[in-house]
Amino acid sequence: MCEERGTRVVSVAHRGVGSAMLAPTALRDSCVMLMGCGPANHPPGEELMLTTAEILACIRDGDLALETDQMSMVDVKAAWLRASEPGRSIVLTLD
Repeated sequence: MCEERGTRVVSVAHRGVGSAMLAPTALRDSCVMLMGCGPANHPPGEELMLTTAEILACIRDGDLALETDQMSMVDVKAAWLRASEPGRSIVLTLD
């Protein structure tokens, strides 16, 4: 229910540029969704490499699977429509 009426705060700022101070009580039991992208919102390179290696090892060992539909790039319009269906992941190929 919160997803429909909540507030979305998106951060695209670089490190050290701009900030927003919020008291924890302002977020507790609220429907605020905090999102981010950019250099300030991902782990340092070494940590990212270790995390990526762990994820790839899980895939290799069969502990993590992602079902995808492969479609040719020439069918990109149909792929775009299919990708909007819940639970669908599309991989475009260049064949």
